[in-house]
Amino acid sequence: MTSFGVWGNACFKIFIKKDADTLNMQHHLAKLNQDFFEKYRIKFENKRLAMKKTMKQGDCILGSKNENLFEGTLGGFVKENGNSGKIYALTCNHVFPDDEYLAFADDSLQNEIGKCVFSTREKSSDFAAVEMNESADCDVTFRNEERKKTNARVYDGSIENIGFLHKIGTKSGATTGSIVSPEYYDKLFDKDNREFLFLVGKDDKQPFSEDGDSGSLVFSRPLKVEQNHVNVVGMVYGTYQKEDERSDDEDGSLNNKYQSSSEEKKRPEEKSQENTTLLYEREGQSFIDENTDPEHISACYRLSPALELFENHLNISVKLKDDISSSGSSSQSSSSDDST
Repeated sequence: MTSFGVWGNACFKIFIKKDADTLNMQHHLAKLNQDFFEKYRIKFENKRLAMKKTMKQGDCILGSKNENLFEGTLGGFVKENGNSGKIYALTCNHVFPDDEYLAFADDSLQNEIGKCVFSTREKSSDFAAVEMNESADCDVTFRNEERKKTNARVYDGSIENIGFLHKIGTKSGATTGSIVSPEYYDKLFDKDNREFLFLVGKDDKQPFSEDGDSGSLVFSRPLKVEQNHVNVVGMVYGTYQKEDERSDDEDGSLNNKYQSSSEEKKRPEEKSQENTTLLYEREGQSFIDENTDPEHISACYRLSPALELFENHLNISVKLKDDISSSGSSSQSSSSDDST
């Protein structure tokens, strides 16, 4: 039983279970303090008190439609430019396969936080945007690998020598990795997808991503001395799975099994991207880096093309929110900053 006093309305609210004996409770309470309950009327409520969850970068987000329920990571937020003040959460298409999916903060499905308004696989992306409800409590500030608040820029420059990459995911938390290949082919997408996709390998401590980390935004620190922002390069959408046997396809190229980095909470027979085929090449030659553990390779796509598709579809412009002073630097995307 939880009590809550509302003195201005001269009543005393008591939150109870549905099967509680209210007459007996009222009788005993009146005997405990007769003067108090002569002044304040007892009012019973059988509603459940629920804590309002603050949604932030790296939290779990669930997409639900009918009996389908997919789990992934809320990678971060963008805000619509202008006076609307709309906030959109970014995650993966295979967590929100279409724009009829509702978004929830947990699998109780009691805490609805928004609705998917855009979902696409174009330009080799695996991208979805959820318009957050006005009632949803959102911490839109971007955080770096130390979970400290920072400014963020969408990075559309070369990632050939970008150095260390970071992400914050639901399952594995904050991790660091490095580029295994700045471009590759994924047979799940069209054949001209080389410039949109890249591979990230693990560091010495743990894999860069695990199942459930789909939707995590991938970012790096710029090389400049004044590191007042991070460059958001892309989004995690899958993790590599080792096969007992590997075989050449009819073109003589090496195939590897690949699985989406998400978890479906129900109906596993409909799990998205299960056992899809990955083929990656460098300079026209199929390869596996001998210095890279093939069991811990994460597949990512560039965020900039996906965001452009999103903006064009809704005819809006959006940006990552800046909360930290950037000494007058531009908040627009940067393609010229070197990163590390």
